[in-house]
Amino acid sequence: MRHSQHVNQDGRIYAYDYYRCSNGDRYGLEACANSHKPRADKLEPKVWDFVSNLLKTPDLLRAGLERLIEEERSAARGNPTREGEMWAKKLTEVDRKRSAYQDQQAEGLITLDELRSKLAALEETRTMARRELAVLKERKERIEHLEQDAHALLVH
Repeated sequence: MRHSQHVNQDGRIYAYDYYRCSNGDRYGLEACANSHKPRADKLEPKVWDFVSNLLKTPDLLRAGLERLIEEERSAARGNPTREGEMWAKKLTEVDRKRSAYQDQQAEGLITLDELRSKLAALEETRTMARRELAVLKERKERIEHLEQDAHALLVH
């Protein structure tokens, strides 16, 4: 939210708050070139009406929360548990191959350059597996928090 001061035709200073595009901080002002900056005093009553209506109609709130949780669950590709097991297995396989490649180099079966190349490829796989496991964990935690928040909100 930003605060603005203006001088009207009578020379009086007046101020109002308005919301601004948050993309400007991350991507520069060009990202917000066509962005509308709504005045807070005009927008906040509409937001409050919407929130107040939700709070007054628990069935509507419950349905919206359930839909949000279901959308988050369906965003998961396939079976998250099975996918997590697959990525964990991939990490174990990377460690096994790494050790095997090092043994091959120690025995003179592959050159040091070949070892470097194979280890670099394994490191890429390891990085990808860790990233996918982190995404799965974040999604699971987000769903759990949504479920807890929904329960707490509906209890009250």
